Amino acid sequence: MCKESSRIQQNDGFTRSSNTIMSSASAAGAGAAAAPGTLQVVHRSAGKHESASDHVALLHRDQFRVETIHRQHLADSGSATTAESETRLGLPFSSLEYVATIGIGTPERDLTVVLDTGSDLTWVQCQPCSSCYSQNEPMFQPRESITYEEIECADQECFMMSVGTTTCVGTSCIYSVDYGDDSFTSGYLARESITLSPNSTSSDTLTGVLFGCGALWNGGFGASRVAGILGLGQGASSVNLTANPSFYSVELTGIAVAGRSLPIAPSAFDAGTIVDSGTVVTRLPPDAYAALRAEFRRQMCGRYPVAPPIGRVLDTCYDVTGHDEVVVPSVALLFGGGARLDVDASGILLVADVSQACLAFAPNADPGSLSTIGNMQQRAHTMVFDVDGGRVDFGANGCM
Repeated sequence: MCKESSRIQQNDGFTRSSNTIMSSASAAGAGAAAAPGTLQVVHRSAGKHESASDHVALLHRDQFRVETIHRQHLADSGSATTAESETRLGLPFSSLEYVATIGIGTPERDLTVVLDTGSDLTWVQCQPCSSCYSQNEPMFQPRESITYEEIECADQECFMMSVGTTTCVGTSCIYSVDYGDDSFTSGYLARESITLSPNSTSSDTLTGVLFGCGALWNGGFGASRVAGILGLGQGASSVNLTANPSFYSVELTGIAVAGRSLPIAPSAFDAGTIVDSGTVVTRLPPDAYAALRAEFRRQMCGRYPVAPPIGRVLDTCYDVTGHDEVVVPSVALLFGGGARLDVDASGILLVADVSQACLAFAPNADPGSLSTIGNMQQRAHTMVFDVDGGRVDFGANGCM
């Protein structure tokens, strides 16, 4: 029998947790508490209309993103406003990321955007648009907003892009940001008002936010049909408006499976670890992943038939056909200072199909690359990115 197990249930093609694993700890650093504010966040979960091949494409884009993060981290190594977010499940969007509805402009227009702690610039598609993807909501009309103000080349904000580039077309400042899957957005850099959790009693309006009014898009992101991205990194072009490196770093020191710490040398995590809402599955150093995979397979006890891997990313998969309840060994991420994140059952297996449920962790190709804690492992936890305090906090009652 497997010990200290978590359980997940299959229900209409969506992964659900049948129990809640509670945890509350600070993952890194020390400092003052964040200022109050709320934003409702949606997990874009894969629906039953999606096939295993759809997950291959999603994870392929995810892998490109991780590789881009590794390159950006190397570049950062060479060289304040806070808000919280309230979570909800968003089934209309077929992806494995989180989204939020924000108000843009005055009067505000409610638009749904991907929540991304790994990028800085907030942008949405705008009319007129020379090349845009189809989205669920009407595009933003900047001419209808009295707070929209295009940034000119003479303005210092034109040179504040922490990630991406700017060029001049006439007097207009044009931004361009490339993403890890070879997609990109380009358009007018502007100042605009952004309201977090619009139409609620806890809404917060940020004024004069550096904002991208997208007029050109190319790449795979458009399959999500959201309006754009809310950039929550720490760079100068983020809504946090700091001059820190974009990523949120924590001190990952070990991993426990079924309550037992794995035999992983502390030096395996020397390259550092970040928490990223835009990465789907957690990436680990090769040695750490090998230890996790070996113990996870052992704990599964031959209970389910082995299934083929999903692409080149997820290699530990099982066929759970005919099982209303699937038992998996518990997994916990261990941090410096004694902090511990008990991964919810919904973040342990990625269920592409009942015939293909895979361990939602993957190895980095390079032992010297950053580890990345993905959004699947953040599920069911409240995540607080305290920029001023230099902390990442997590606790119970998060999004499923």
